[in-house]
Amino acid sequence: MTKQDWIALGGPSPLAKWGFELMHSIVELCASQRQIHTIGRDDHVTLDPAHQTKSLWLAQFQNRPIVDVLATGHCRIVAFLDEPLEAIRFTMGALGFNFLDSLRHQTAAAIGYPALQNNPAALIIPRDYAGSCASLIDLILKHLELRPSQSDYDRLLSRSLSIAETYLTLAQMLERRQLDVNTRINMPELSQIEIKTAEQVLPPLMLMALPVDPMPIVWPHTIFTQGDTQKPVQDLLIELAGPPRFVFYGPYFYLPAGHWTVEAIFGFSDTVTHMHYLVDITDSQMLTQSRLYPTEPGVFAAQFSLTHERSHEPLEFRFKTFESAIEGQVALCLVRFYDFRPL
Repeated sequence: MTKQDWIALGGPSPLAKWGFELMHSIVELCASQRQIHTIGRDDHVTLDPAHQTKSLWLAQFQNRPIVDVLATGHCRIVAFLDEPLEAIRFTMGALGFNFLDSLRHQTAAAIGYPALQNNPAALIIPRDYAGSCASLIDLILKHLELRPSQSDYDRLLSRSLSIAETYLTLAQMLERRQLDVNTRINMPELSQIEIKTAEQVLPPLMLMALPVDPMPIVWPHTIFTQGDTQKPVQDLLIELAGPPRFVFYGPYFYLPAGHWTVEAIFGFSDTVTHMHYLVDITDSQMLTQSRLYPTEPGVFAAQFSLTHERSHEPLEFRFKTFESAIEGQVALCLVRFYDFRPL
């Protein structure tokens, strides 16, 4: 990348789909000297000030090298941040993922968002942008320091918006397209459990792009896999009767690189106290682990620090028993990540 390059960001979603198509058109009609490249999840990119060719880079996902480029503030960035639930529904419909895989996919697309916060080179476009779609295109052109001719500007508008859409808000335009049989994407409805789960995981990640008070990222029990069945945890309480083993694990979600405080909340029944347990968090390496020894039944909190460097690798949280149990239950209420500090 050069210091004059542009980067368009946005996880898979209706807004990012329209935004990337818009950025394509801007280059083709208003900045034809630029090359267009799509950044894959494993692509390694660096700033190259000596390189003369200017480019537009389209990135649904950001690995660590890309995040480092974002943080420099040298490239012009346009980030399209859709509503989290709409993004998940889009991934389920357009890519055929189930809910959990779709949510996992969206966390992978959000790991670079902290580099956008208070970044003067970044223009962040949410679905609830208050102006018209035409005014939004004007804003993007201004951010990119482009002044197209009137004919090129008119062609850009006509390619990106219908006449009826020109004065609609962004949300209205996207909703209108979803109702149109010619542009509609099959986006399944989410259950109440799926909505509640998604709202604990994805919005706090997306808000890391904005200058707002941070929210903790919560992994509820519904996203973990039960070790005995290799199926998603259905109930809050899990039977511990049996030999030592990993009782539950998962969810292989992604987090931005940085320093985190992690808190895991458990509940133990009276017949499984005074026993040793282990919790750990790993990616391709062990990141942190903690031993638990509840001395009485009830709710128990384990808190530890985590330094996460490989944001392109998913995280696994595991809970293991060290001793056999005749009977008794444990509940993993939630795992909470907060007090984020960048590396």
